[in-house]
Amino acid sequence: MRAWTLIALTLFVFGCGGGGGGGGAGGTTTNLTFAGELAAFPDYAYDSGWLPEGSPVQVKMLFSVEGKLNAVAEAIVGGSTTDPLMSGVADSGKYTLAVNLIFQVLVKIDLTGVSYEGPVDENADITFQINDEAVFTPFMLTEKVSLAADVPDTQLITLPLAGSIPGVDGNVIINISGIVNSDFTPTCAAVSARQAEYLAQTFTSADLILKPSIQVKVPFVYDETIEVGDIPVSIPAVMLPMDLGTHEVIPGGGAVDGGGSLATPGECGEQRQPGDVTGGSDVTVEDAGGGDDVTGGDDNVSPGCADCAGCCQAGECLPGNTITACGVGGEACAGCEAGFECLDGVCADTSVGDCATECAGCCANNACLPGTEKYACGAGGGACIECGGGLDCAGGACVQGTAPCAEDCNGCCNGENCLPGNQDSACGFAGGACLSCGGNETCYDGVCQDKPYMCFLECSGCCLANQCYDGTEDSACGMNGVSCTSCAGNEACMGQVCVDQSSNCWETCDGCCDAGECMPGTDQYFCGSYGAECSTCDANFLCVAGECEVDPSSYWDIVALDGEVFYTPEDGTWDDWDGLPDLYAEFSMYYDENSGYGVVEETSVVDDVNHAYWDETVIYNVFAQDLLDEGLSVELWDSDVAFDDSIGSCGFLIGSDAFNGEPQSSCGVFGQFEVFFKLVPAP
Repeated sequence: MRAWTLIALTLFVFGCGGGGGGGGAGGTTTNLTFAGELAAFPDYAYDSGWLPEGSPVQVKMLFSVEGKLNAVAEAIVGGSTTDPLMSGVADSGKYTLAVNLIFQVLVKIDLTGVSYEGPVDENADITFQINDEAVFTPFMLTEKVSLAADVPDTQLITLPLAGSIPGVDGNVIINISGIVNSDFTPTCAAVSARQAEYLAQTFTSADLILKPSIQVKVPFVYDETIEVGDIPVSIPAVMLPMDLGTHEVIPGGGAVDGGGSLATPGECGEQRQPGDVTGGSDVTVEDAGGGDDVTGGDDNVSPGCADCAGCCQAGECLPGNTITACGVGGEACAGCEAGFECLDGVCADTSVGDCATECAGCCANNACLPGTEKYACGAGGGACIECGGGLDCAGGACVQGTAPCAEDCNGCCNGENCLPGNQDSACGFAGGACLSCGGNETCYDGVCQDKPYMCFLECSGCCLANQCYDGTEDSACGMNGVSCTSCAGNEACMGQVCVDQSSNCWETCDGCCDAGECMPGTDQYFCGSYGAECSTCDANFLCVAGECEVDPSSYWDIVALDGEVFYTPEDGTWDDWDGLPDLYAEFSMYYDENSGYGVVEETSVVDDVNHAYWDETVIYNVFAQDLLDEGLSVELWDSDVAFDDSIGSCGFLIGSDAFNGEPQSSCGVFGQFEVFFKLVPAP
């Protein structure tokens, strides 16, 4: 399959005579522009898997490649219809490489009170660009044009975990280094009485090193930095032909001299044989056209491919089972098109329209997989899951071999170990195999189910009645999950911020605008940035970098609002008399490794309810800086006659935005229970 080409044709008039070659007595020569473009690394995708293995905190890096190889060359056509000539223009050739690596970063956290598997800021645009360029003289086919784009050790990105994963602070940091190599080798340059052609071969590969580290802090639970180490990524070499164009020409104008080599008289289809290299050289022969003999054999078939069971690429025998190098029997490797996979050395179409309804195995990004592999297990068009804990995939399900665990386990079995079965990373019941719930699921009653939607955690715009809006409308303006604001008066929503448009102040003001006047935006009474209307910070707040931030020296009360439990115990009842739970919440602060929590306060008990409403102040006069530093721990309990049962606990990281008087919670992401509280200024 030939790639598309970009062709330009321009006519110029030259005087007769000149160097390069004879063949005519005056007339018009023709200037040509040859141009070709190919996709670099078509359909390549990388998946690091979860790293480091066995760690409670892991990272997975995915990236795809969008890349282009471009070649442009100038030539002059002259001679005559009986003796056509084409000369390359010296140093007019340009070979360029432009590669974008498009990353997605996922984390998996399995800690006390925190269970998460999914992307880190799925809206982040993580693109790394690699570019290089070389100049060459066209038609010198014996000379290979090589690019070596060196990538020094560079910090690719720092992704904050706060805001992406409730209750977790820290960063994922990824460095990248390596090199991308690409060769451009002309294979034919020919001119006849009717057309001019230029063909080449490209050979592109890459060797990269990814180096991720994960900084994770969960209040009172975990505070570590995990250095994953160097991860080598070798992108297989891709050899693809490049067609730089075929032009219709009528030779005339006599001698040509572009400073480069002369092309072969004739056409590429006539000149080329398998393994031949056809085109210009600088060997002069005496013939009627005065041109150069530029045809030379290059039957360079590597002995390494003589007995190759896979496919042959640049003289090297490859397995022939990848989408970038697919083939059998020692034939030339082929690159599979988008939507195809390499099966038994053949590019086969494995795409389906609606995976969930058409797939007998399991679905991953609407691609139907057999569902029989440990890393992609499933049946009936369900989502593929990864069998963990030494489990195997059989019949489209993660199964455990015969083990004593299943006989007496009410939760799920991880090998011979019986686990409670209520964690996202180990979910199950009745002694079945523990399953890992997907990124949008949580474990509820031993079954992976969709998480309840919480707008302020997931919305990049603004929230109104737990519905996410894009935050760009005048009637619903805002970003990062805050409550939507209605822009008033002369304001309009610009960049998800209400901006006063009564003057041109907002166009040039780095601070904030007050009655059309640009203010620095750092004063408590005139606070703002990016030309937005100035705001007045409430009591207990200071203006910091154009934002109203809580005054760390202010004092606050913690008000418990309500709590709810979303499941029923395995035996179907909370009490011996089949009653509902008797709910109360416990709030804790100031954790010490030796003595535990320094402050522990409880709400009142609300009997026989799944949803308790308290609206009670549980902790008084808390220093704002302590809340920012220490965070808060909440545990929901069922009060019983003999002893109380813990329903679940979670930790909160408190940021400045939590002091807005709105209900706060992060417990709901676990799917088991929910507790809401708010912070109010202490009287």
